[in-house]
Amino acid sequence: VIAGLIPESERERNGVRILERRAVNSKTRRVEKTITLCCQGREECFHESVRLYSLDEMRGMLDAAGLTVDGVAGSPSGEEYSESTPRMILWGRKSGEWG
Repeated sequence: VIAGLIPESERERNGVRILERRAVNSKTRRVEKTITLCCQGREECFHESVRLYSLDEMRGMLDAAGLTVDGVAGSPSGEEYSESTPRMILWGRKSGEWG
């Protein structure tokens, strides 16, 4: 996510101008996004905040929840996971059960 983050984008849809600004807050490890909608001289702003997790953090949380990670992929097509892949997809099972 961090490697591919687009800091600012603008587009128009159905007569509404949509401006999006994105930044990573390194202290909170969150992507902070402000969305501004402009239409007929009016503006409305929305805020979105998404927490970023490392693979080690995800493994730790799943382990604490009693789950075992059997595999990790970087895309739905099964691409090997790395910090530059578009996704982090994990699969597994409840610890102690057959897979």
